[in-house]
Amino acid sequence: ICDNSGSWMKPYSFIQAVANKTEGHPLYMNYLCRFISKNFDESTKEEQLSEWVVSLPSIGGDIRSYYESIWQKMSLNGLIVETLAVLSQIRGSVSEQQLLAMMPTRNAIDFKAAFNDFRHLVRVREVDADLYEIYHSSFRMFISEKLSALIQQTNDQIASYCLNNNHSIYALENILHHVVCGSNVAMGLAMCNQDWADQCAMNDISPDLVMHDIKECLSFAVDLALPVEVVRLMLLAQRIETRCDSIMADNAIDMAN
Repeated sequence: ICDNSGSWMKPYSFIQAVANKTEGHPLYMNYLCRFISKNFDESTKEEQLSEWVVSLPSIGGDIRSYYESIWQKMSLNGLIVETLAVLSQIRGSVSEQQLLAMMPTRNAIDFKAAFNDFRHLVRVREVDADLYEIYHSSFRMFISEKLSALIQQTNDQIASYCLNNNHSIYALENILHHVVCGSNVAMGLAMCNQDWADQCAMNDISPDLVMHDIKECLSFAVDLALPVEVVRLMLLAQRIETRCDSIMADNAIDMAN
């Protein structure tokens, strides 16, 4: 805890109290270390540190208990709910500009202020620009469950962003996924065709991702009892797999070298 929560000197009693609160749960400990490093420093009074530790829930080995405790606060802020809804549905990471463009509320100043309350739950990769994604899959699943009524609407918002920015890498890789997971499943199934697959190939989209999305569409077609679509998508998947196998065979020697 001492080594992973910022370089400032922390009272031993504080470190011990945090360790006791985590009960040895590695993810909970990680979250608390991230929170400490982002919100406290050498100027923080010991009384404030003690009050924070006391406010932390005992999770009894279940990280959902921690999620539930912070959800009570987060759910009161509409902007945080919007942000988490989008982050729970994106694949990979997005820049702050992309994230705001995918949300109904697009005030960057309000976003920054609200974001501080849950920054430790989100991975921010500082490259050319900050890239955001939910830190752990368990929190992504928790948010998806809490906001299940908003999942289709959120995917519609992200799909709209992709359609309006169809040359961006994120859109090229993910537009089909968000459309078919939104309210217009029929449109998503129609988009899953040879032209879309060829477009993915020309833009160097991973074949594994292409196959994943075809199988996702196939699953929707099966659930909706659309036999014609099921057969069409199975044939599409077969063609893509055959093409990939052929390319691998043709380039096996070059790859080995």
